Amino acid sequence: MATVVTIVVYGTAQATVAGRFAAAVPCGDGLVGSAVRAQSGTTGVGLDCLPTDDGPTRSARPYFDAADWLWNPVPEDPALDPQSEAMVAHLATGDHIANTVDFGVTLRDTEDITEDTPRFPVSFAQEGNWGPDPFAGETIPIPEDTPIAPGSDGHLAVADPITNMVYNLWMAQDGGESWTAGWGAMTPLDGDGREENGSSTGAGIARYAAVVRAEDIAAGEIPHALFFSTNMAAPDEVRYPATKTDGSNMDGVDTPIPEGARVQLDPALDLESLGLSEGELTVARALQTYGAYVGDNGGARMGFLFEYVPGSSVYSDAGIEGDYASLESIPWERLRVLEDWNGGQEPDADPPADPSEGPADEPRERSGTPPPTRSAPADEPRGDEPRSDEPRGDEPRADEPTGEPRGGEPRDDEPRDDDPGAPGSGDRPRSIPPTGDDPTPSTTPGGSGSTTVEPLRDIGEPTGDATGATLTVGDGGDHSSIQDAVDAAGPGDTVEIAEGTYDGFSVDTQGTAQGWITIRAEEGAEVVVEGGGGSDQGLVDINGAAYLRLIGLSVRGSDTHGVYGAGTDHVVLRDCEVAGSSDGGIVVLDSTDLLVEGCEVHGNNARGTSASNEALSIVNTDGFEIVGNDVRDNGEEGIDAKYEARNGIIHGNRATGNRGPNIYIDSAHDIEVIGNLAAGATEASKSGIGLAVENYSDTLRLADIVIRDNRIEDNAGAGVDFWIEGSGTMSNITVENNRFSGNGRGAITFATDSFSGENRIVGNIFTGGDEPPGEREGFRLLDNALTEAVGDTLGGLGGGR
Repeated sequence: MATVVTIVVYGTAQATVAGRFAAAVPCGDGLVGSAVRAQSGTTGVGLDCLPTDDGPTRSARPYFDAADWLWNPVPEDPALDPQSEAMVAHLATGDHIANTVDFGVTLRDTEDITEDTPRFPVSFAQEGNWGPDPFAGETIPIPEDTPIAPGSDGHLAVADPITNMVYNLWMAQDGGESWTAGWGAMTPLDGDGREENGSSTGAGIARYAAVVRAEDIAAGEIPHALFFSTNMAAPDEVRYPATKTDGSNMDGVDTPIPEGARVQLDPALDLESLGLSEGELTVARALQTYGAYVGDNGGARMGFLFEYVPGSSVYSDAGIEGDYASLESIPWERLRVLEDWNGGQEPDADPPADPSEGPADEPRERSGTPPPTRSAPADEPRGDEPRSDEPRGDEPRADEPTGEPRGGEPRDDEPRDDDPGAPGSGDRPRSIPPTGDDPTPSTTPGGSGSTTVEPLRDIGEPTGDATGATLTVGDGGDHSSIQDAVDAAGPGDTVEIAEGTYDGFSVDTQGTAQGWITIRAEEGAEVVVEGGGGSDQGLVDINGAAYLRLIGLSVRGSDTHGVYGAGTDHVVLRDCEVAGSSDGGIVVLDSTDLLVEGCEVHGNNARGTSASNEALSIVNTDGFEIVGNDVRDNGEEGIDAKYEARNGIIHGNRATGNRGPNIYIDSAHDIEVIGNLAAGATEASKSGIGLAVENYSDTLRLADIVIRDNRIEDNAGAGVDFWIEGSGTMSNITVENNRFSGNGRGAITFATDSFSGENRIVGNIFTGGDEPPGEREGFRLLDNALTEAVGDTLGGLGGGR
């Protein structure tokens, strides 16, 4: 039962509210910690006292007593990030929302838990994929009738005073005698609130921390920093207190913000003069005093996590109306980004360890949530997802949850984001990424050796130095042609190519699991492959190749395909350009374990609709990942996984301006399409993402497909379309947490009714003239929303809001 407590600030009683913690008590002479609790009769863990008016004030700490980052106010005159102004220019645009329902967080506090509270084992869907059981077999106390938010992330956090642990779950579900979850983490109740073993958010910040509680809104005072997810989380940087990241810069801004970064609302603002609702005013005061941390990938520009309290009117009473409630009256352009968590000032204690020096869990990956980065939460959760995202999300990284799946994982569990860590995530809240500027490419193809989205699948690629010889190509090298060097190479060898233009080549020698063959451009060199050589199937022919890497090559102007490989095993194409081919660009068929990362694939299919294969074709291939590529302006489909392609993930790509569909999944199964931009398909009948069964398929089925956390916009045809050419079936299709905008034939269209299994269209956002589909037999529609009515639920199954 809730107890009535008095909140004391600067030694003065400010408000009396129904709450779960004694928020603060005056300090007695020399009394601290447990002595104060004994005197005051409170039982919260780690509760600190407040001094009287003549002394410095310290926030009460009912949990995570060592989390200075959470409880300490932002110091005066903090040092700002050099890129603060640029980051805030982006943060100020788009949607700023309160996730109160779908992606709200169920909290169970210390006073909810007694020796008599039933304890349950938890099984994790991602155990083994993202790491060992993060609870190490411990049971967790969960009171009866504990509600879980209806969104995909299913956040639950339980503070257990008996074990002194906080149990954080992503995608929690009550199974009766036991519970299940996508992923999670446990952290000491009196610790620092950072997750090192497992994760429940993309940044590895405990789900229990930094949530806006219902009692805080009722009291008009939030005594700690906040947590938000964003669609502009940087992929490559982690700041304390984050332990990892599932950031993927979903919106493609030029100055993304790192997970773990602390933002503050200008404390000079006179909030009382702005006409804010009581709820907005409470949030804004907290942002001035304590700030907020980037914690996950998410669909909104800034999505704040609120406690899930079904049946309560506390939020609406304060003017926070509905789910995804708008917080737009807060002057977001007056944010600033701190240089570090403490504004560049020396903390009282030793500074926290650099999270990059410790182990960062990574999921496997995925969402991606909570929850879709290798280090993180896909999904996730990202999102609100995990991330998702997930871990939104994704959505978790190896450990994770994020936006963010491995093969099909729906991140539904996905991380669905959201993933925590994959999360998305996750946490991926969903709200609509702004329509504003076109995102910048997410990759740096052509020999740069880096991408902004990291792979999630591990195909055994070596990470250390080459085990064999290095054969050089070019002026003064060991060989004058790539073909000669490749013919001389054996397992473990590296062919390193100096800047220049070379003929095509074929790879006839196979590497081994212990000795991959690497063919790469010399660092910083532009290596162009064009003209003759190769084979009649491709300018670079990798038929039958095994344990092979192609890195930093530009393959241009092939009379047939650019790169062609049938029957390959364990092949990586990274940071390559494939352009101007008469037929498809990169084509891999009847293969296993493929990674295409950070490539630029453009201007292919010069033969038009008579061209063989697509810009990036994956045919009847088992185990593949297509990540961080820029696939644009090709004369047929952009990315095409077809004809029994399976166990794959397509994430973090830009597929734009292709004839279309920009991404096409045809007669395939167990595939996730997460966190991509699919925009501007040029042919009126072609969609952003096409789901199909064509007659050429042997099985005539499409199954277990997840379409999550994508931006699908401005395509000449539909956003997503379903089509069966002749006979065939589609089953277990999930379209979740995507943003649809400005598609010529509408958001989602159907040219078939041949569905079976569980098919869902859930939690998508529709804007720019796009609308959600009506109810349809064979599909469950849930929590789809128009930006013009963000709090409304469409589809008739939205949980009664």
